[in-house]
Amino acid sequence: MTLKQRIIERLEQLTAKGPTYVDAIVQDSARSGYLVGVPASESDRAGASLSLENYDRYSVTLLHMDIFLSNETVDADQVEVFLRLSTAEINRRLTYLEETLELVELDLTEGVAQLRSNPPYTNGGGAMATYWEIMVQATPQPHARIGRYRWQASNEGREILAYPATFATLGRMAEDLVASLNFKS
Repeated sequence: MTLKQRIIERLEQLTAKGPTYVDAIVQDSARSGYLVGVPASESDRAGASLSLENYDRYSVTLLHMDIFLSNETVDADQVEVFLRLSTAEINRRLTYLEETLELVELDLTEGVAQLRSNPPYTNGGGAMATYWEIMVQATPQPHARIGRYRWQASNEGREILAYPATFATLGRMAEDLVASLNFKS
């Protein structure tokens, strides 16, 4: 079973039987919600962690999704190649997001690349910007985190947005991120 199928199945179980059935962690912090894990399987080494604000029968409000490849490593001399190929593949695959993505940071020392919406969605004469951000890490294992953020001139910093998405949409995002992390030249 692919990660996409396992995510959809896990979210269907969450909505039908509740968070305790799928071992979801109920987050009781400044922003309550659920942390749902989808472990790697024997046939598919990809796994996921979804931070959700809420859910209903067919959709969730996603805070962020982490995708990882277990039992995989990137050789130290291949970190730059991995990050460049993975981010290029993410750009090629995730064209269905609201804005186009662009590589904004490549830190070879930390083994991290950052993609953001460019241009972000703006409203109010530039006083607010909404954008996607994807962080790709090469170590300790290939990993990507996707989330939607809002920056407002009136606030310090940014805030993560709860993004409404169907189970199928999240499965598709996960599938595309896994394929991007697995991309070989």
